[in-house]
Amino acid sequence: MGIHPKYFDPQGVYKILDDLQNHLEISHHISNSKNKIVAVGECGLDETAMTNIDQQLFVLEKQIDLANRFHLPLVIHCRGTHLYQKLFDCIKNRISDRNFPFHWHCINSNSNLHIIDLFLNQYPNSYIGFKGSITHGNNTENFHRFENWLIKRSPFLPERLIFETDYPYLPPENLHGKYDPTAALIASAIYLSKTITGSDENTYSYIHSSNINIISTYNL
Repeated sequence: MGIHPKYFDPQGVYKILDDLQNHLEISHHISNSKNKIVAVGECGLDETAMTNIDQQLFVLEKQIDLANRFHLPLVIHCRGTHLYQKLFDCIKNRISDRNFPFHWHCINSNSNLHIIDLFLNQYPNSYIGFKGSITHGNNTENFHRFENWLIKRSPFLPERLIFETDYPYLPPENLHGKYDPTAALIASAIYLSKTITGSDENTYSYIHSSNINIISTYNL
């Protein structure tokens, strides 16, 4: 549960933050794990939002502090390559525990991969989310750079990846309109396997690794 940087009203943000804190406090005292909130987010920075970056940073900082207070993973969102450094700096300034669990949502060819590398090194208990958008890109040069990045980091990827559906947004190439979200997840895994090994032989191994990482991150 969290406040997306693109979808909050600055005039009502204090009420929204209070509501979020109240929900987290209630969840914290629930004994039944099936009814507990498992993470804070997705939260972060977004260049397409109507709110300005200072407003987004304020809301992000509050959510980082809540995740830290309630010992919950933080799901991160960033849209805008130039904002990755600002977001990373914000996290480092507020989270000193290198073992804090993070899930950086929606990594693809539009991401600032240099910052993602720094982030993964800074926080060994962090994960990166892959969804259908990894299978295509608007900029050919960036897309090839992303594929090379995947190949070079393939030895540790199984330990750090989480497959996402984010249905119905940003589906894999050739999947549009109504489709089975599971098909999108499998398509992303097939693409990853083919990019790294040249075949789909590691598809289910990657999915299995993702499932293990999800269970570990969210204490499921």
